[in-house]
Amino acid sequence: MKKFASFFLFSAAVFLGGAQLPHLSPAPVIDGKKGDAGWKNALTSSFKLKNGKGFIGRSATHLYVAVDVKHGNSKAYANTCEKQDSPVYNNDCLDFFFTPDPASESYYQIIANVSGALYDHFKDKDARITLSWDSGAVAKGSYGKDSYYIELAVPLAALGYHSNRLAVAVGTFTPWNKQGDILWGRYHMPQTFTAFEIPDSFPVRVRERRWAYAGGMQSSFFTLENLTGKPLQLRGTYNGKALSVKLGPKAIHKLECRSSLPAEKEGRNTLRLFEGAREIVHVSRTFTPIKLLNVTPVSDIIYQGEPLQLKISVNEKPSEKVTVEYYPGKAVCSYKGETVEILYKTIPSPWR
Repeated sequence: MKKFASFFLFSAAVFLGGAQLPHLSPAPVIDGKKGDAGWKNALTSSFKLKNGKGFIGRSATHLYVAVDVKHGNSKAYANTCEKQDSPVYNNDCLDFFFTPDPASESYYQIIANVSGALYDHFKDKDARITLSWDSGAVAKGSYGKDSYYIELAVPLAALGYHSNRLAVAVGTFTPWNKQGDILWGRYHMPQTFTAFEIPDSFPVRVRERRWAYAGGMQSSFFTLENLTGKPLQLRGTYNGKALSVKLGPKAIHKLECRSSLPAEKEGRNTLRLFEGAREIVHVSRTFTPIKLLNVTPVSDIIYQGEPLQLKISVNEKPSEKVTVEYYPGKAVCSYKGETVEILYKTIPSPWR
């Protein structure tokens, strides 16, 4: 997203540095409608260039962000993106930046449009983007006569902080006039983000994640680190399926999770872990699994008594055998839980 140097932006490192994020109770309902009583205790500030406000606060489980700003041209509303990680930054949007460690020069960014489509990623200190990082956030917005309003909720367990402090910035962008504005920091400059105290500690860190990328039954791997000096008994889910994890004091544990998603159809893998009733790990990835198994019949018409001939290929170094089961008029080929069904017709042979 382009941001222009002529913006009057301010460094918020000295503004409200170390203040606690206000607790929102009841928590706002993320429905894109203004006037929810849950926002009444949120921290607010006015944008410098735009006529509008930004809001931020937290509940016991989520961090909440909203922007309410003037648009300037109701005939040029931009809200075209619907899919995860599509170019939402080209729409009227909310920008949420955060980092657990501003000194590292790396940060996370979540961009949401009025429809609630998200573009979220992690950018390291060398400006390399990891688009496979997903926030697990939910967003929704609405247009007014000459304004737009977007609100966002992110699970605290997905934010990756472990020292009771999170540095954030909240922005908005309108492509019609290429105007952006930001509060509590500067665009893409984590050292300027405002640090807020959040009185929660998360005893487990996800040090590494290796996601499945293909359809069918696949494994994803997560390296978990117990940051405490006590054993932990965690319960949770992976794609809704129950699991449990035991971690010794200061232990590092490699967790394998298996799930099956249809190839070439957008889906999501989500790991959630709880200590008691509190969610302490929330990691997810929305993606379109690639198709591993390709099967083509030499002909979809065969003579009686002749075998069905198939061309079979696997889009990786095969680690399992492809199985083929025959039924009247069809063959079902399977590889790692991914199946391809081939239909064929049998006709009498002219030579018999």
